[in-house]
Amino acid sequence: MHRLRRLLGHIFPARPGGGHVPAREPLLDDMDLRRIRELALSPAAHLPLGARESHAILAGERQAPFAGGGIEFAEHRAFQPGDSPRFINWRLYGRSGQLFVRRFQEERREQLFLLIDQRAAMWFGTRRRLKVARALAQAVFLAQVAEHRQMEIGAAVLSDHLDWHAPRRRFAALAPLFAQLNRQADPVGLSRHEPALNAILPQLALRIPRGSTVCLISDFHDLDADSVALLHALARHHSLTAFHVQDPIELQLPRQGRYSIADAARPDVTRVIDCDDAARRRQWQARLDERNARLRDWLGQGGAICHHCLTTDDWQDLLHPGRSDT
Repeated sequence: MHRLRRLLGHIFPARPGGGHVPAREPLLDDMDLRRIRELALSPAAHLPLGARESHAILAGERQAPFAGGGIEFAEHRAFQPGDSPRFINWRLYGRSGQLFVRRFQEERREQLFLLIDQRAAMWFGTRRRLKVARALAQAVFLAQVAEHRQMEIGAAVLSDHLDWHAPRRRFAALAPLFAQLNRQADPVGLSRHEPALNAILPQLALRIPRGSTVCLISDFHDLDADSVALLHALARHHSLTAFHVQDPIELQLPRQGRYSIADAARPDVTRVIDCDDAARRRQWQARLDERNARLRDWLGQGGAICHHCLTTDDWQDLLHPGRSDT
């Protein structure tokens, strides 16, 4: 009997000897990384909807889409508590008797920000590679495309905690991070005590500068109806894209065989899916289809453009990831 670590959104760490995580080998080998870089530098490479190519040579040659403390005047607005007195237009005050402050267009590089999910749910794969490897490939590709467009690149890695990496101008500055992510995990070290996605999304909304291109790379196994408002808060001020990473078995059950799954609500309970029983298989497949449809709906309602990624994808698919109806 095979043990599936996730079905219908229920994933838990592999047990020692369970066979889900191979020996300590890199998730992506040198040939994979070279191919990904070649694709990122190709003319067909692009960032998700909303990202604009920057031809800036130096910081400050492209205006960010919001006002701040830059050089070029943007507008006047009424004075508010906390505003710096140095921006008050005293001449306008003399004419109108009201306090107004000058606002300026802030100039900075465009920014790509990546959320890379490496929680236990992602360390699963039945064909070709693990979900976490497909997610890493997507992150490396996007970061190198962004560098080619002279954007700043920031990242947050979600595992048993949130590991924050401030934006950098060069891919090389994040190379140690990607090298660290490109290693196999010890199944014993995979934790069930992980932060929920809904606890992380508000932090992203608070910390990422407005106007950024934000890419969430995850299987979204713990996404729910409460996530919609949190996603929408991100989408209000950013170009938001979700890369939904899945194994093929999370879309279509096998035609034959018996499989065990973990129950998210009751971790000590194991349920069995008998795919040899056609009627039972249809019932489980219907539940699986319903769960996937809900995930697509929640991402779309939250304002994210959703791209579908499979562990069986060829690297060429990085140029044209599947897109859901959002």
